[in-house]
Amino acid sequence: MYFSFAVLTSLLSILWSNADERILAPTFQDTAKEKGVDFSDIISKIMGINKYLDKAQRGILSVSMSELEALTCVRFKYRTREMTYLEFVDGIGCWSYVGPGKQRAQEISLQKPLCVHVGIIQHQLMHALGFYHENCRIDRDDHIEVEMANIQQESENNFKVQESNNLVTDYDYVSVMHFGRFAFSKSPGLPTIVPKPDPNVQIGQFMGLSEIDVLKINTLYQCQVCGNLLTKSDGSFTSPNYPDVYPSFINCKWMIRAPWAHKIILEFDFFHIQPFVGCYRDHLKIYDGSTSHSPILKGPACGKMAPAVISSQHKLLITMFSDGQKHTRGFSAKYRFVKCGKMLTASPTRIIGRVEHNGSVNPLEVSNCFWLFQAHRGHKVILEITTYNFQKSEKCTDAYLEISDASVAPPISRGIFCGTIPIPVIEGNALLIEFSHPGSKKQPGLRVDYKCIAGPTERKGEGSIQWSQYNALTLVLSMLLISPWTM
Repeated sequence: MYFSFAVLTSLLSILWSNADERILAPTFQDTAKEKGVDFSDIISKIMGINKYLDKAQRGILSVSMSELEALTCVRFKYRTREMTYLEFVDGIGCWSYVGPGKQRAQEISLQKPLCVHVGIIQHQLMHALGFYHENCRIDRDDHIEVEMANIQQESENNFKVQESNNLVTDYDYVSVMHFGRFAFSKSPGLPTIVPKPDPNVQIGQFMGLSEIDVLKINTLYQCQVCGNLLTKSDGSFTSPNYPDVYPSFINCKWMIRAPWAHKIILEFDFFHIQPFVGCYRDHLKIYDGSTSHSPILKGPACGKMAPAVISSQHKLLITMFSDGQKHTRGFSAKYRFVKCGKMLTASPTRIIGRVEHNGSVNPLEVSNCFWLFQAHRGHKVILEITTYNFQKSEKCTDAYLEISDASVAPPISRGIFCGTIPIPVIEGNALLIEFSHPGSKKQPGLRVDYKCIAGPTERKGEGSIQWSQYNALTLVLSMLLISPWTM
């Protein structure tokens, strides 16, 4: 059954012609498919035409390509009259040719629902872009031991060493192109790949592109991109040229990806983007997901008020745009992965609320959770906090409640509390609370009552102005007052 979603960008066709042909092999095929199936006979086994993908599968396919576009210069579009193109088919297994073939329609098989996952789709797209399996690169024997005796006989071709061009990159155990430890094993529990020198190193994953995968694509296709993929448990990144002034006409994208079931806390040690009404010119946007179609958590943001956030899922996309006008120093951001976190944003119609949280009754289980309380424009949020069964902790190191103002860059601590230390009423524009407790038979916990009231929340000229708070008429009038008339 064929997917109706047949895509290939004409840009990709041009880029193929510039790629290093030593890494492209149109006759090689990724053969991750069912036992005993001959590729030449696949078409005869396809049962019919599937004209429509369901909405969820289309969404996964779109996200997979959008992430690749965000991090590289490769672009996809729906096919119109292009002579060569990619055609996704509901074939048998997950497979693709490596590099561009001579055929008009180059097929990528994504058997539904087995193969319709972000990491698997990006794996096949990297094959189409010209990349072999990482565990088949020419220097693989320096990094892994392939246990041929444990591999299914009909799948041995997947482990053949290729004359690859590694583009001066380190061996990547966590590449989306790397097989897992038990790939194509004759029996569950029999490893087919053992990393060395440390046999316990993680290998293979299908969450998506790795940082080195992105580097390889950008190197092969000579991409000049601003931004990066960030997958470590905590880290930092900055605007271009920081701490100097950022350049004109930039369009940068950073994607942060945590493991599944984690959230991402993003804060700023420095933030100053040239302010303008509605942040219409230079600005930063933070999306709750990996694409620009994801919900916006903050932005467009400019000025000096830091747009700290907690994601609702395991991915964040941060974009930065500048025009040709006056610029400032930009930003320095830091992030971390957490298992428990939530962002609560007040609005003109939702100005009060309560959060209640109970820690673990298991003394060996640490409770660690975060909440970010955000006020809306021209307001401040006020927190009244009550803790209970909070154990005493010397210098508040084992059990504590820490509160910081995350709208300031760097964030300012508003206090660390533990035991029976009274917690005063705290107010600010964006207040981050961390609750940490090692667990107790007397279940520890806290209650936070919050409300949003009108009041000054920023120093003059330093606020973050957001487009959603200004209508088109305000923007047009402001531009007419600031910009000279042209004929």
